[in-house]
Order: sequence, then structure tokens, then C-alpha cells
Amino acid sequence: MNRFIFEPSEAMLRRFGFSGVGLPLGERRLRLEWTVYGEELLAFASWLPLLIRGRLNATEPIPLPPHPSHVFNGGLRKTSYAWTATAWEAYARWKRTDASLPCVAIPAGRVKPARPLTRILRLPH
Repeated sequence: MNRFIFEPSEAMLRRFGFSGVGLPLGERRLRLEWTVYGEELLAFASWLPLLIRGRLNATEPIPLPPHPSHVFNGGLRKTSYAWTATAWEAYARWKRTDASLPCVAIPAGRVKPARPLTRILRLPH
């Protein structure tokens, strides 16, 4: 899913349960590039609406993706870049490069579901 080049139609938004929800082109919570291996793509179809809902509404949880994924620069609620572990390894083999992750990546085994935010924590003064 690449939000930079994909603009969902109103019919698609209704099908996912987002009828009447405006999504401005610059919506940062939906800027996302998730690279998946071809055989993994279909499994993401039922998970993507959960991801979108959780990113638009912090009271909604976001479960783990259907395939282990490396998430860059933040957890599931904030990331704008991710790869499935299989896609990452296949790309490294194809490029004949080291499959090590950069320091900004959360390895697939350490990615956690995003819990719903139900209260505001007050910081001491």
C-alpha cells in the first residue's frame, strides 16, 4: 500500500466502512509504503482496514500485520515505511547485499500491536 500514489475512491471507502470520512491528500497518518512479497499480498487485504482505522482513530487497536514485518521509524500507529521480513530477505538476496536492518528499524520479532489509546496521561509539573 503506498498512500503517495493511491487515492481511494468514495466507493472503496464505503466498502471499508469509512463512508463520509474525508481524507485530505496530505493526511500524514495514511502516508505509508509497505513492501510485501507477492504471495503475502492477499493476506494484507483484511488487515489494511484495521490499520487505517487505528491510524485515523487512536481509540482503535491495530493488530500485528498478517506476516512478520520490519517497521521503520516508529510503531504501527506512526510508521510510514515497512517491509515484510520475507520481502526484505528476498530483496537482499536479489541485490546481493547484507540483509541487516538499519538502526531505525524495529525488527519483525519486536513489533508490537498498537493498543487503543483510552486516556490522556498527565505529566507532573
